[in-house]
Amino acid sequence: MPIDPSDLFASVRQMLVHLLGPTIQIEQDVPPGTWNLRADPNQLELALLNLGPMPATPCGRRRP
Repeated sequence: MPIDPSDLFASVRQMLVHLLGPTIQIEQDVPPGTWNLRADPNQLELALLNLGPMPATPCGRRRP
């Protein structure tokens, strides 16, 4: 299924903003004309969400 990267990143960004709160700034840079992706949208969203820091590990500190 073709996925528009701009649409996918916009939806993931909204989830990350909600999960991480206002103290974390999220930036995305998808140039116009970027090709569509052929991937499972749920797996790609999950992979992008896993890149975000977990609230239990602020500033890169490890969990106890």
